[in-house]
Amino acid sequence: MLKPSSLFGNGAVLCREKEIRIFGEADSGSEVRVSLKNCHGDILAENVSIARDGRFEATLMPQKAGTGCSLIFTAGPETVTAGDILIGDVYLAGGQSNMEFEIQNERNGKQLLQNLMSDCGVRFYYTPKQRMKDADFDANERNTSWQLASPENSKSWSAVGLYF
Repeated sequence: MLKPSSLFGNGAVLCREKEIRIFGEADSGSEVRVSLKNCHGDILAENVSIARDGRFEATLMPQKAGTGCSLIFTAGPETVTAGDILIGDVYLAGGQSNMEFEIQNERNGKQLLQNLMSDCGVRFYYTPKQRMKDADFDANERNTSWQLASPENSKSWSAVGLYF
């Protein structure tokens, strides 16, 4: 049972020039190898973690900005690969209701959406609202993913977050 957090799935953005903390679920006692590779398949960073209480955590060395990377998770015979990983700037936008103001409702939202391109480098990870960590928390987290900017899937993104 190797399940990296959905934060580290396809299309993820990792923070540049900072240690990269990677985590997820794995069978207790299993050795989990996490490798970050560049677009040519060269290993940029790698670390091993022993899962405890069904969870693993590994820290990778800081990296310069980059595109086209992949994360490879290995535990025994299991391998999980996440592609199209960017290394760049990561901003967290939350805590206030104004962060929920959607692009589609912004005064210039229609024009902004028409101009959004999937290759603009902007990605969005929406975390479902949950007041406390309960039985549904892990399932909700597993059902989230990174989204590439586009006119179709960016309508409900935070307008404030995008402008920032």
